[in-house]
Amino acid sequence: LAREVLHDGTLDHCQQLGVAPMIWSPLAGGRLFRGDDEAALRVRGELEHIGSELGVSAATVAYAWVARHPSRPLPITGSQRIEAISEAVAGTRLRLSSEHWHALWNAGAGHEVP
Repeated sequence: LAREVLHDGTLDHCQQLGVAPMIWSPLAGGRLFRGDDEAALRVRGELEHIGSELGVSAATVAYAWVARHPSRPLPITGSQRIEAISEAVAGTRLRLSSEHWHALWNAGAGHEVP
C-alpha cells in the first residue's frame, strides 16, 4: 500500500548500486487484509482474485508481487506464525505474470498506470 518507492527513484537507485532493498511490513502491518480504507479494499480484492485464480493465498500473491520487482527486494515478515511464514516463502516461488503484477499496481494506484 506504500507505493512511493515505485516512483521516487529509491528502487532504481538500489538496482544501480546492486543492493537488494529490504521491504519492511510488506503486508502493511495487516492493513492489507483488515483495513477498510479504499486502497486496502481495492488491493485486497485484486489479491484475492489473483490468489483464487492461481490457487494460493492472497498473502502469497502479495509477497510474490514485492519479489517480482527487478530490484529483487527482500520482504521482511514480522510474523512468528508458521502459516504466515509459509505464505511468505511460497511467494518467493510464485512467478506472477506481468498482467497480474500490473493489475495489482493499478489497484494500489486506484487507476490505470501507464
